[in-house]
Amino acid sequence: MKIFEKAMNVMKKPSLLINYLRRFYQRKIILRRVDFNKTYLIDPEVDFSPIAIIKGLKSNIKGIVQVGVHHGQEIQDILKYKNLLKIIGFEPNDEAFSILKNKFNNIKNIKLFQCALSSKKGTGTLWMASNEGQSSSLLEPADHLHIAPDVKFIGKKQINVDILDNYEDIIEEDSLLILDTQGNELDVLYGGKIVLKKFSAIYVEVNRGNNYHGCTQFTDLNYFLECNGFHCSHIRWYTQWGDALYIRNSNKKHFN
Repeated sequence: MKIFEKAMNVMKKPSLLINYLRRFYQRKIILRRVDFNKTYLIDPEVDFSPIAIIKGLKSNIKGIVQVGVHHGQEIQDILKYKNLLKIIGFEPNDEAFSILKNKFNNIKNIKLFQCALSSKKGTGTLWMASNEGQSSSLLEPADHLHIAPDVKFIGKKQINVDILDNYEDIIEEDSLLILDTQGNELDVLYGGKIVLKKFSAIYVEVNRGNNYHGCTQFTDLNYFLECNGFHCSHIRWYTQWGDALYIRNSNKKHFN
């Protein structure tokens, strides 16, 4: 009887019905596409930021590698929690990198590099976004133009591109990799196949739509990381995109 009454209440309120269907769809997608014993769907109200991940990881994170630092918002939060943690950041945008240098240039445990990361070294075209560069990408925008019409792509810029493996010597064992590259996540990982063994966890933006032309799809990303010894422990979807936490299999029970 209680189940019937609850269903009737949901039907009477469109907002509840929409929320219920959204959550059902999200869970269905996860169960259909991911073959895990446990993958926890994170509620939108729960803090699932990089700093929350660092606090929740039971293994001792010895370093942070962030690809797509922007203005260093996460780095500031991390420093407040663990100010001696070794941090390596990559940011290709001139304006954003200038802000980063002003903020962190005198902090010895932070190394910043002005380049994008991808599957091969060279140069690339950065599509510049109007929201202070937060949506800028090496990939041409697609559905992003309709999903976020207030964000305009205002030009293109040639930038330096490197591969993650070239930084193996300065990356600490048991580091956390943070990836936010607007659809180019899988190419970054392809360029880091050697150094991948140094990461105990990966916090990555995921896609199940076509926000950018040729952007990394969640199923492909998940397959690659599973083949390389990681499993998806937590995930949160917004619309066509979301955030996911991957844990190295040897650390399966190392996150609260």
